[in-house]
Amino acid sequence: MDSLRSHIDHASMESDAPDNELAYSKSREWVHLRKKCKDLDMETCYKRYIQRLTVINLSLFLFIVELLFAMHILFQFVYSKCTVWVSMPYIVLMVLLPLILLICFKNKAQYKHFTLWNNLASCTAALLVTFIDTFLMFMVDKTDKHIKSSYDHIIIISVYFFLPIAFYGIPSLLGIAVSVLYILYFIVSSLSISEDLTLALHGCYVIYIISLNVLMEAFRIFMEYHLRQMLLRRHQLLHQNFLLKAAMQKEKDMMQTILPADIVDTLLQEIHKRIEDQRIGTHFLTPLILFIELHSDVSILVADMVNYTHLTTRMDVKEIVKFLHDIFVGFEQAAEKNEVLRIKFLGNSYTCVSGIQEYSRTHANSCLSLALDMINVMETLREIYGLNIDVRIAVHSGEVFTAIIGRIKWQYDIWSRDVDIAYRLELLGMPGKVHVSQTTLDFLHNEYFYDEGTFLAKEDPILQKANILTYLIGPQPRKFTIKTATFSYTSISEYSVTSLSHINSGKDFDTIDVIRKKTHEGMLEKVECMPVDGIQLARIFDFSYRIERGNEDYMFKPYISSFWRLFRHSEVEWNYINEPNLLLKYSLLIILFVGLLFLLQNLILPKTTFVSKLLLLLVSLMLICFFAFYKKIAIQFSKSPNTYEPKCFLNRCLVMLSELLEENLTMRICTYIICIIIIYAMATLNTVLLKLEQMRRSGAKSLPDDDLDRETFEPWEATQNVIMVFIAMFFVVVPLFFKAAIIVMMCILHILTVHTFYNSLRRVQTTNMGMISELASIWYILAFTLLVLIKEQHVTYLKTVSYHYKSLYGKKHILTEKSKLNAKIIMANILPSHVANLFLNRDASDELFCESYDKIAVLFATIVNFESEKTGLRVLNEWKRSRSRAGHIWLPVA
Repeated sequence: MDSLRSHIDHASMESDAPDNELAYSKSREWVHLRKKCKDLDMETCYKRYIQRLTVINLSLFLFIVELLFAMHILFQFVYSKCTVWVSMPYIVLMVLLPLILLICFKNKAQYKHFTLWNNLASCTAALLVTFIDTFLMFMVDKTDKHIKSSYDHIIIISVYFFLPIAFYGIPSLLGIAVSVLYILYFIVSSLSISEDLTLALHGCYVIYIISLNVLMEAFRIFMEYHLRQMLLRRHQLLHQNFLLKAAMQKEKDMMQTILPADIVDTLLQEIHKRIEDQRIGTHFLTPLILFIELHSDVSILVADMVNYTHLTTRMDVKEIVKFLHDIFVGFEQAAEKNEVLRIKFLGNSYTCVSGIQEYSRTHANSCLSLALDMINVMETLREIYGLNIDVRIAVHSGEVFTAIIGRIKWQYDIWSRDVDIAYRLELLGMPGKVHVSQTTLDFLHNEYFYDEGTFLAKEDPILQKANILTYLIGPQPRKFTIKTATFSYTSISEYSVTSLSHINSGKDFDTIDVIRKKTHEGMLEKVECMPVDGIQLARIFDFSYRIERGNEDYMFKPYISSFWRLFRHSEVEWNYINEPNLLLKYSLLIILFVGLLFLLQNLILPKTTFVSKLLLLLVSLMLICFFAFYKKIAIQFSKSPNTYEPKCFLNRCLVMLSELLEENLTMRICTYIICIIIIYAMATLNTVLLKLEQMRRSGAKSLPDDDLDRETFEPWEATQNVIMVFIAMFFVVVPLFFKAAIIVMMCILHILTVHTFYNSLRRVQTTNMGMISELASIWYILAFTLLVLIKEQHVTYLKTVSYHYKSLYGKKHILTEKSKLNAKIIMANILPSHVANLFLNRDASDELFCESYDKIAVLFATIVNFESEKTGLRVLNEWKRSRSRAGHIWLPVA
């Protein structure tokens, strides 16, 4: 009982084994997954999935930019009363972009240089938007204000995430080119209004633009990790499906070797109940169903080898086992061919029935055909081995009732008066011929030549009392091929066995190599329909027509909500958000990097007084990052990372803290919140609060605009810093609704801050084309917030799909282990326990197994005067159960 319970519990732990392996890897997590994909030959699948995902990302890009440009034009008309001439560049851009990127939606096979065309289309689209967003808008309407670009952050992020060059080319090159254009434009725009080039203003913008590229390059690595993890989980699920099918087929095939097919499923349910009872610790098991059935029209075949005792005295154990194996494998093949169910064989005796599995009017013909095939098998093997041995077979037709009796050792058997007659006919038969009754002969319709029965049968008082006439049917002109088996012998003194003979009539179970091959081939098919599209609105911009090709996205609608990407089942969602985050340390490192940028920006500002406070906040981030990285650092210096156990108390505490940060949901969320608050405070202190403090000190609140230092009071740096905080949120793994709430709250807070700042200073020098300054700054962050929410919804969808694969894998893994337990129980009813384990762990082969015992005791028991019609099988079952419990002995019922 305890072993069964622990086995199932161990199965659930094994389902998390891949993630545990990743947690203790010395290499970086995404590098480990790259190696894993390469080892499993999955690079082709990964590239193909990325190609499909690129189409969806491009659809999202078109959806986002078209939406943003439309809203931009609307704001220009509503708030700024702009003319159509001012909005014309955006209108033209809305028309040109889909046309430029149309080639990226085409089938790759249609174009010889598909990769080149995708890269050219990406470069053209990105540079065109950059040019219109900068120099063209600058040339449309000359003004004395500083015209700032509206979509530099949108374009740079799109280069690294949405455009095809992110997969087909080197996005960093295009990102650098776009960044250079934006920096040049910023300088030209400043010079056009005779604004001095300062390190504070222009240096901060250069840092901002470069940081966007660095952070998005890091985000590409994070996305690679999540996508490879999803593919590996899909691979694990597919592999586990094949393992489960093989285990269930193995379980069912083994059941069908001892039971008719019509009760196999019912008995398997009983086995499942028994395993579940033992797993949950039930001490009083429910009674086993006996499955008593009456079959009124069947044929019974009984066979027995002649001169078997002589055989055992002339041959050694190895030769006997090999000879018996070839005989009974031949019998099994013949039984399968003739659709006859083998009931049991014991020693040199063999019993079959036709008409139990499925009623057939030709059940007598099936049994007789099997009997003649068995005679041919024996004749062939007799010639091969040069032995004087034969078989005596009897066939009788009538009725039987069947049942399964026993608890520890199940026994499926047949009982009736007609069964006793069949055994009697076999005993009084003739070697090399089939001894049949008059009843069976009537079913054969004179299709076979026959002679009168044996003299002993005519004189037998039991047959005479039953008024049964018998006949002999000899071999007919038939052919039957025998496949002899190879042999591997080990005596009991050595006790080392490598392989066993097939139990299931030559049906080979899938080997590990075959399953791996099937999994690889299956992944090449599954990758064509794996989910990629989580946002339905983006479909209107998908010009590939691939969305209709059996995509699996619709399969996830019952499991994942459409908007917030939550699992509809609360327990699954809880398990998902509690999943350890192995990239937490890298997320905190990104946040630390953003904090360093804010400190750097503060250092280049004139007359700053907040460096000490910023340093204090930065040290706090460093400390949190150190705690998160500590386990990884300790593993790097460990000689055996998979079995790493810290010995020092302080070391052990730090490792435990590092693990808590990765695994504990409360710790993770609290850590994220603290870090986001810190960098948001640094972003605010670095710009607005600092300048307000300088304003207060100088008493400049009432001064006219010309007397104020523009470098000191420009609020755009604050907006750019909040954008950096938003990008840092890309790397934070929390539920989408929680992340969206934080982003929206920071966005509102920043808008209020900027609005208050502008009202207090009444400065309108920096804007973008066609908008008032306050609206320009607000639109700059609102546009990015919209992009972030759409992107995060899509990325969260992919992550939830990945976890769904993991969840399904865990369930299939447990089902596979249960099926293996069922197979063990079944095998324990066929073979001794130690032989059963060897059989279950064997490689597929035709080799035999045998054991030699020098000193043993053999017990035979027979129930005297047992009449099943009067006594009942329930009594027989209880007697057999008591004997099995007493000594765990298998007692076949004769």
